[in-house]
Amino acid sequence: SLLGKYLQDTSDLNVLDMGCGTGLSGQPLKPRSRSLTGIDLSAEMLKKAEATGLYDTLECAEITQWLANCEGSFDLIVACDTCIYFGDLDQIIRPANQALNPGGWMIISVEKGDAYPFCLADSGRYSHTQRHIEEVAKGLGLEILEVEEGFLRNEYSKPVIALMAIMQGSARVHQ
Repeated sequence: SLLGKYLQDTSDLNVLDMGCGTGLSGQPLKPRSRSLTGIDLSAEMLKKAEATGLYDTLECAEITQWLANCEGSFDLIVACDTCIYFGDLDQIIRPANQALNPGGWMIISVEKGDAYPFCLADSGRYSHTQRHIEEVAKGLGLEILEVEEGFLRNEYSKPVIALMAIMQGSARVHQ
């Protein structure tokens, strides 16, 4: 996984799981974290995440608003299956980047699309192109370390492919 490849055996990170849902992504994140924070819009999902016992803090909030008022800062910010609810990824990556410690990592997953920069599907989810991710990252001074493709599921008997991108913030402090 991208986590293991780039973070090796790091285990003292301040981690933010954006759109944590039922807490599935908490399992690979917990061993790497000194502190694990989950945010989700759904109180029902958060109850399930709480039941996992993996999270130190859980917040019921809309991500971009929460980030705008966020006091803390994070070494690793993960958004699995969250960016699909945003068209322009700058809307979510920019505020997340503000909460990222210098030299910190961000991992996002999107549904891979062919229409540049993004496209709204019948499902109500957005698909994104790799070029769009690259442009948003570059505009914010984030370096993309790797983009990986993976099979998500079949929808209307066609495979849905995910793009997982790991980015690193510059070691300089944000302006």
